Amino acid sequence: MQRLWWSLRSAAFFLWMALTVVPWATAVVLVSIFVRGERIYWMCAGWLTMSISAARVICGVRHRMHGLDNLAAANVAPLVIVLPKHQSTWETFAFPGLMPHPLAYVFKRELLYIP
Repeated sequence: MQRLWWSLRSAAFFLWMALTVVPWATAVVLVSIFVRGERIYWMCAGWLTMSISAARVICGVRHRMHGLDNLAAANVAPLVIVLPKHQSTWETFAFPGLMPHPLAYVFKRELLYIP
């Protein structure tokens, strides 16, 4: 029974993502005709933040973050390097909404060859 409950919650979250990403992406594309740069980035980060909240509400995903007090220095620093442990896709969704500046991802070239 527990497995069925988790499957239903996962399906509900997937449905929520599918139903929200289409209008949000459409809005981003339309706005990008008139606006450039960081404003588009923050629109996308808004959807990612909503997705984290939806995962908490729908699926019960909880998280703990250590070192958030160190982000205060990122507000005044021009460049910051963040080194996550990468245990899931969660931080890819969470970091854009948490960081005070837009992110740039650096990764190995070999990752482009993974199908």
